[in-house]
Formats: sequence, structure tokens, C-alpha cells
Amino acid sequence: MKAVVIATGDELVRGAHVDTNSALVARALAGLSLECERFVVLGDDEQALVDELTRCLREGVVAIVGGGLGPTLDDVTRAAFARALSTTLERDMAVDLRLRELFVARGREYSESNARQALFPRDARVLRNERGTADGFACERGRALLVALPGPPRELEPMLRGEVLDLVRAHLARHAPELGVARTAVFKLSRLPESRFADLCGDWMARGRNPLVGVTASLGVLTATIRARGRDDAEAGTLLGAQVREFRERFAEWIHAEGEVELETLLVEELRARRHLGAGRVVHGRHGLRARHSRSRREQRLPARLDDLLQRVQERRARRPPRHPRGPRRRQRGSRLRHGARSRPPLGRPHRLVDHRHRGARWGQRRQAGGVGVAGAVRGWRRAGARASVLGAGAGLGARVRHPGWVVALAGGG
Repeated sequence: MKAVVIATGDELVRGAHVDTNSALVARALAGLSLECERFVVLGDDEQALVDELTRCLREGVVAIVGGGLGPTLDDVTRAAFARALSTTLERDMAVDLRLRELFVARGREYSESNARQALFPRDARVLRNERGTADGFACERGRALLVALPGPPRELEPMLRGEVLDLVRAHLARHAPELGVARTAVFKLSRLPESRFADLCGDWMARGRNPLVGVTASLGVLTATIRARGRDDAEAGTLLGAQVREFRERFAEWIHAEGEVELETLLVEELRARRHLGAGRVVHGRHGLRARHSRSRREQRLPARLDDLLQRVQERRARRPPRHPRGPRRRQRGSRLRHGARSRPPLGRPHRLVDHRHRGARWGQRRQAGGVGVAGAVRGWRRAGARASVLGAGAGLGARVRHPGWVVALAGGG
């Protein structure tokens, strides 16, 4: 048995919003050993949704539909379900009463448009929405299970994690016991091209293999996923454990983390634990892109082990000349000072950290780490392609680490 995830809404097909619900649903279903066969994105088109639901019924799949349960006329999911199932819409009096009381408590009028949200296909199971007015519903026909959920992620996710997964699990136990149990392990690797990874894996990535190894590449980091299936949890765990041991031996020099952990988060946590790196301030500027491509600065790659990184930090600190007392910086030849910021350095010359004292600095600005934390700030500027400098308050550390595609500077002492 397979799964199909359907997202509806004109805002999705126009590109005004990005469909994030489908990935969330697919990950949740994967935890039940149910693989997603396809994603379908439709506008607010009732006939198109009827055709897709009819296909799902014919194929006998689990279909999760997100969106189209609002009170307006362009919310067509209810009507499409009724047509695909060859049934009618009926009013659920308990839901109608709850919505009416909710609107009265908020001092709002309960209109006919709002009452439309209490209509459900005959014999459908109502799924309570604790964070909104659009309740979902589920309909079972033979091997097929059709589920309708509201579109907003803050409403869809708790409903999915709660009642929907239990409903899908029970459906699979009745109609697809052959799926068994799936176990997964995740590894993060760096300094390894994806093509080289594929060569080293060999037939581990062959479709239909159990366990199966998959990989995705993003910003110089490879995420390897190992998935094993078995009749029960013990068999799946045995298969996964044997594959994980082989994987560790073959890729030991490139693995920097196991599990769903970001590289920058791991780095900052390790530095904090060993050298008490404080959450100071985060500074970034337009010079980051130029500094990243500057050939005058020696290329440094992230070592495979954090112990090697810390040793490199100490060696760099020992070679660094003593700093001058804090005070106004000397003006360089050919530069102009504006609002405390130095003008653009000559091409090819590495850019130094600049304390942009004024909010209106032309070439950069200072931002406090605030609620996002140091790791979150580094992650944000890493994805933006800019240079991020994390200044640890009183850490006494200084290092510059170049990772493929991005630069992180860790400097201590304020």
C-alpha cells in the first residue's frame, strides 16, 4: 500500500505560498512504514480534486488532503469528497453547536458561511480541530482511506500527529499487514562529493534492497539515510544494526554527526561545552561574499573530528600577534570612514572584522543574536550565502573555519 498527499489552494499553484504540509505528512507517514507515492498540488478546482480522489479510491491508497475546509465558496474539499464517494453532505449537529457557541463567546455573528463548516460526507469520521473552526474528517472505502485536514500548518500538524496517525495505523493493520516495521538511521557527512559517496556505497543504493541507503546533498553536507524493513521491530532492528556498522566503518573519516542534527549546531554546542563559548553578538556585512572568494586567504576545510578543529583553534591563536588595546581603528590608505564602518577593501585583500557602531552603516550592520541563539543565527547567514562572525563573550577563542560554500568565524574575548 502507498500514500498520496494532496495540497489544495489557488495560492499554491500561483506561487504565492509554498506547500510545506506535504513534506510534513510524508515524514509522519514514513514513521508508519508507509511510503508516499506522489505529491499532488491543485488549485481550488472541485472537478480536479474529484478526479484525483477517484483515482485514489481505484488504487486503494491512503490519501491525505490538506486545505479547502474553510467557510468560503472556493473551499471545495467537502463537495469534492461527497462527489467522489457518491454520497451527500450532512450537517453534524454537535459540530454546529460547538461552532455556534464559539462565535457567541467571541462576540461574533454565526453566519450561514460559518455553518458550512459543519457539513461532512455521510458516514465520515469527524476529526476535531482544537486550534481552529475547520474540523477534518476521514472516509474509508475498502482498502482506500481518504482524510481531509485544514490547510494552516499550525492546525494540520497537531491533528496529524494525534488522531490521524492512529487512524492510519489501524487501517494498515487491517488492510496492509505485509508492510511490517521500518527502522531508520541518519548520518551527516562532510568533505565528500556525492559522486564519490555513490561509488563507495556500491549496491547499497540499489532500489528494492533491504536495508536501503539514500542520500541528499545540501550546502556541502551529505545526509545519508538507512532504512530497514522487517516483519517486526526486532527483525528490522537487526537488519539496520548490521548495515549501520558497515556504514560507520566505510565512511568513518567523513561522518561528523549521527541523527537529525545541523552541522553548525553541533559545532557551537561542542565549543560551548569545551571552552564555555558565550552567546555574544553576531555581526555580518556585505564583505562576506568577497571574503569567501578571496584567494589571498588560505583555504581551510572543516576537519572530520571536532578535536582536530579545537587543536587548529589553539594553533591559530598561538600564531596570532597580540591585539592592540581597544580604541579607534587606524584609517587605511584609500578608505573613507562613514558611520564607524570602513569602506570596501581593495579586491583580493581579506576583509577584517569591523565593528559597525552606527545603525546606518553603509556596508554592514550589527544584529543581536537574541531569541534565535548563536547556532540559529549562523544557520541563517550560512543559507543566505553571507559571512557570519560569532563573537563569544569572554570565550578566549578565535578561529576561522571554511566549509564548502560558507564561512564561519568564531572569535573570542570580545
